[in-house]
Amino acid sequence: SLNGKKEVLRPDTLDFSEELKVFTNSGINKVSWLDRYTADTTRADDGVIQRVRYQAQDDKLRTRLVEVTYSGGIPAEVHIRNRTENILLDARQELTYRPGREVVIKQEQQIRFMKPNSLQIHLQLE
Repeated sequence: SLNGKKEVLRPDTLDFSEELKVFTNSGINKVSWLDRYTADTTRADDGVIQRVRYQAQDDKLRTRLVEVTYSGGIPAEVHIRNRTENILLDARQELTYRPGREVVIKQEQQIRFMKPNSLQIHLQLE
């Protein structure tokens, strides 16, 4: 949906490598960013990882949060929060991937002197 107007597309009309590029563009695996994110791991009583959370320490970084939630030691959800702020633009993006189930992309964008835009993409993978 774009600003509340919905459109339904068939999966065979989508280029998934292009549609999901926002996830790969949110990667935080750069040597220069090693000390710019804090990592926090939550484990169950038996030591199995439940969640790993990477939080940006610098508001200038586009990717502010990467959080991976596990179920039985297997990634069950990836959540990413991006934000771009400058004198002309304020853009917020929430990305959620649930393996084998769905992808949700939400974006709000405000360009100075223009009407705000809101975008939501929901891909059912089942």
